[in-house]
Amino acid sequence: MRPDLIESFTPEEEAVMNVHFRYLKNLLKEKRLVFAGPSEEGKFGLVVLTADSREEARMMMENDPAIREKLM
Repeated sequence: MRPDLIESFTPEEEAVMNVHFRYLKNLLKEKRLVFAGPSEEGKFGLVVLTADSREEARMMMENDPAIREKLM
């Protein structure tokens, strides 16, 4: 993730982030997402999931559009 990503999205990055937020909202609706948000410094984010296994949690994160597109 580039250091100024949050302050200077390109149109393509903004589109990916919009899909990323929809993905997280869907996980929340499914009661799979407990918490998601940026750190105070904005240099990283934190996601807390409910999953039956570590592998399931890893798959949920790997399916996140921002992860797949290497924005995060």
